[in-house]
Amino acid sequence: MANQQGNVVNTDGKPVDTAAKPKKPKPLFKKLAQFQTPDGKIFQTQKEASEHLRVHLVVDALKRVVDGTNINYEWLLENKVAILKAFDAAKIERPPVSEETKAKMKAAREKIGQAKKAA
Repeated sequence: MANQQGNVVNTDGKPVDTAAKPKKPKPLFKKLAQFQTPDGKIFQTQKEASEHLRVHLVVDALKRVVDGTNINYEWLLENKVAILKAFDAAKIERPPVSEETKAKMKAAREKIGQAKKAA
């Protein structure tokens, strides 16, 4: 409703501040995203829950592999990082393609620059 001056007023005739934004109501609860595994454990992220389930699968697989041998599967799990690092030690890493491409482009630009100077 508007008065004679064109200002917006409420039903009591008092002016209304149209620039003020209405306040959002406070939520009644907090929205939480949690992941529960079949064994009842709760995790904050899906990655943590998946890792928890994966560990049990790895343990079961290792138990089947080392069954009847002298190998301790718990030791294998505890030293997983060191074992994987040992396999990667002999791996020859080639530089990323982008670095190779940059080097080739730089060499090509230098040849073009030298050709222009000679001409």
